Amino acid sequence: MRTLGAIALSLLISCIQKAPGPAVATGTTGPTGSTGTERATTDPSVDPTPPPAASRLTRLRLNGKPAAAGTDPEESYTFRDETLGVDCSFEQVNDAGDWRCIPRNATGAVYFKDTDCKQPIAFWRSACGAKVPTYARKWTPSNDAFHRIWAMRVDLYRVGAKTSAPATIYSRGYDGSCEPPEQTPLGDPYTLTADDGAALAHGKFEWKKGTSGRIAQARIVPDEAGPIADFFIGQAFDYEADASCMVDTTFACTLSVSQATSAFSDNLCKNAVSTVSSPRKLAKNASGEIRKITTSATAQPVYDDESGTCAAAPAPRYVVTFGAKVTQATGKLTTVGTGRVRDERVEIDGLSFLVQHIDSEADGVGCYAVDASDGTMRCVPTSSWLRRLYTEPQCQTAELAGDLRGEPVGKYATILEDSCGDHSTIVAVGAKHTTPPVRLFYKNAFGECLEEENAVDDMPDRFDIGAVVPPSTFGEMP
Repeated sequence: MRTLGAIALSLLISCIQKAPGPAVATGTTGPTGSTGTERATTDPSVDPTPPPAASRLTRLRLNGKPAAAGTDPEESYTFRDETLGVDCSFEQVNDAGDWRCIPRNATGAVYFKDTDCKQPIAFWRSACGAKVPTYARKWTPSNDAFHRIWAMRVDLYRVGAKTSAPATIYSRGYDGSCEPPEQTPLGDPYTLTADDGAALAHGKFEWKKGTSGRIAQARIVPDEAGPIADFFIGQAFDYEADASCMVDTTFACTLSVSQATSAFSDNLCKNAVSTVSSPRKLAKNASGEIRKITTSATAQPVYDDESGTCAAAPAPRYVVTFGAKVTQATGKLTTVGTGRVRDERVEIDGLSFLVQHIDSEADGVGCYAVDASDGTMRCVPTSSWLRRLYTEPQCQTAELAGDLRGEPVGKYATILEDSCGDHSTIVAVGAKHTTPPVRLFYKNAFGECLEEENAVDDMPDRFDIGAVVPPSTFGEMP
C-alpha cells in the first residue's frame, strides 16, 4: 500500500487548483508532477448516493469486518479483499480515472529492458517472501484532465515467469526520463504484462460536502464495500475561500497561499503595486493576511529598486487588487482508537480528517506507517528515507546520506535499496559524520561503483548505518 511515509518519499498530494465542478483550471500539480489541467469528477454540492445497504457487497472488509448495514461507513485507507485473500489499498490505475484496490504486496521494483522504457521487467528477492507477488506497479505522471486531483497514478502489471537478466537495465523517472538506475535492483528478474486491474475491486473519486457546505472532503468510494477510502490525507476544498486546503495538525484547513510581491508600475519607481506571477484568487498582503484578490487581465512590465536604481523586473507580473480578508476554517482534534497506535483526526464542518498516527507508548509522538519486512504494518516514529552512499571508490564502506525528503533525520531510517516492494527494512541511525567528504560514490544497477557528483552538496548530513531493527519494536497499525 502507499503509506504516509511512502507517499512522502515518492510524491506529494498536489493542491486542487479549482473549485470542484465543471470548470477547468490550469495549475502546478506538485513537486513530482508537471503543469496541467485538472477537473473534479462530480459536483460536491450533491453528496454521492450509495446503493441501499442491503445491496452492498462485502468483498472489501475493514479490519476483517464488513461495515454494519444502514450505518455511516467508517473511513480507512486499507482493506481486506476477501475474494483475493489479500490486504489492499486504492490507487489510480489509468488516465480515465479508475481506482483499484491494489494488493499491498505488489512489487514496486519495476525496471525496463530498453532505452525507451517500454519493455518492463520486475525484480523480486526471495528474502522478501517465498511467494512472488501477482502484481507489480510503477508510479508515473498522470495525464488525466478529468478525474485527477493529484499528479501521479500507477502503471499496473501482472508478474509472469522468472526470466534471464537483461544485459542493460533502465529506470523511468517521474519526468519521463529513461536512464540506468542508481540503485542496484536486487533479486531475480520476472516478466511483466500490462494489466487493467479488472480482477481487483474498483472505486471512484468523489467529494463529500460538510454540514455547513463550506468544506468538501476528497475520498474514494469503493463499488463493493461499505468502508470509505480516506485516501487523500487531509485533502479538502474551502468554498468560502474558493481554494483548496489541507487539514493538518494545526487543527485548520490550511490554504496554500503565496505572498504578493511589491513592485512599481512605472520606470521611476514612484507608483507602488502588489503583484503575483500568475492569475490566482488568493494572496498574502504585506501584513501576512490572506486576502481575496483580483488581478490585471494580462501580465504587465513592472520595476523594482532592489539594485539601488529603478530597473525593469526580470519578467512581467500580474498587478493585484486586494479584497476581503479570508479566515481559514478551523476544527477540533480528536484521538481515535484504543490500541498502541491511534489516529489523530481533526473534525471540521462535520467531516473527519485523518492528520497523523501516534504511538501511545512513545509519549504520543507522531509516527509513519511503514510496511515492515515481516509483512506487518508498523508505525515508526520520525522514520527517514535515506540513501546508501560510500566514501571510497570501491564502494565497500557504506554510510547513510542525508534525508531525501529534506526533513530532520530521526532515530530510525529506511534504506531504499533494502526495500521489498513496499516492504521495507528499518535500521537504526548511527553517529552523524562531522567531517565533510571530498567525494561520495554509489553502486549502479550493474554493481559498478560510480561517483555521485552532487551528493556532497545536496545531502551534506551523513550518518553511520546502525543495526537492523526488528519490526516488533514498533506498534502495529490497527
